[in-house]
Amino acid sequence: MARDLNDNYYGQPGHLARAAELLQPVMLKKVVPAAAYMEASFLTYQGGHIVSEKFAPGTLELSEYLVDRALAMEPSNVRAISMKTMLLLKARRSEEFVATANRGLKLDPNDLWLNLQMADYYRERKQTQQALKIWDAFYDRGPGRDSEQKRAFCYATLKLLDVWGAPNNGGRMREFAARADAARHPDDAWTLGEISRQFTFATLFDDAIAYGKKSVAVMNYGIGRLQLAVAWYGKAAQRAQLLRSYDDELREARAVGVDPRAVRDWYVHSTPYLQLLLPTLDKML
Repeated sequence: MARDLNDNYYGQPGHLARAAELLQPVMLKKVVPAAAYMEASFLTYQGGHIVSEKFAPGTLELSEYLVDRALAMEPSNVRAISMKTMLLLKARRSEEFVATANRGLKLDPNDLWLNLQMADYYRERKQTQQALKIWDAFYDRGPGRDSEQKRAFCYATLKLLDVWGAPNNGGRMREFAARADAARHPDDAWTLGEISRQFTFATLFDDAIAYGKKSVAVMNYGIGRLQLAVAWYGKAAQRAQLLRSYDDELREARAVGVDPRAVRDWYVHSTPYLQLLLPTLDKML
C-alpha cells in the first residue's frame, strides 16, 4: 500500500501522509524489512523535493542512507537498486551510477526505470543517439496496461518531446503530447505542465496555453500557474512584435495571478530565442 501511494504521488500531499502513517509502525519494529526501508527512502525523496532539482537540506542524504539499509539486507532488490541509481545520477557520481545500474540490469534487463536512467545518463554525457534508442523503444511499445508502464511511457515521451521540440516540429510534438496526455494518471498534472513548458520553448504558445490550462485544472500548483502565465505572456509579446493586438492575451496572463518578476526570471533563464522576447515583455511586466 505504501508503495502504491509513493508511486502515485503526483504532488498530492495526502498520499505521502498516508504512506508515512503506514510505514511508521513498521519502521519502529526491531527488525525492519528491506521493503520498508526502500519505501521510506522514496517517501523521504518525494517529501523533501521542492521544485525542479531543489530539495530540502539533507533529503538526498537521508534517502540514500535508507535505501542503503534496504540493499544491505537485499542486495538483489531491483527496486532499491533503481532508487540508489536515481540518487547517484542526481549526485553526478557517474562511476558508481554505471556500476550499480549495470548490476541491476543484469538482475532484470527489462527494469523500466533502470533503462530510463541509463538514457538520462547518456543524455547528460551528450550521447543523445544512445538515449534516443531507449526512449524510442519505450514509445514504440506504447503505454502498456499497468500504472508503472504508463508512468514510464510518459517519462520517455516527455524526453522525446524535449529532444524534438522546435517551431517547425509542431506536428510531431502534438503527437507526443497527445499520447502522453492519454496515458497519464488522472491526478498527474506534472506531465501536462511539462508538455506546456516544451511547447513554450518551441514558441508554440497556443498549445502551451491549452496544456497549461489543463494542468492547473488537474492541480492548482505554483509551477503549473507559472508555466501558464509564461505561455500567455509569451503569446502577448509575440503578437506585439508582429504588430498585432495583444490586449486579450495580456489580460489572460495577468489573470493567472503570477508575480511578473517570476515570469521575467523564467525568460531570463530560458533559451536565447525566447530571450528575444524580453525587451517587449519588459514593457508589459
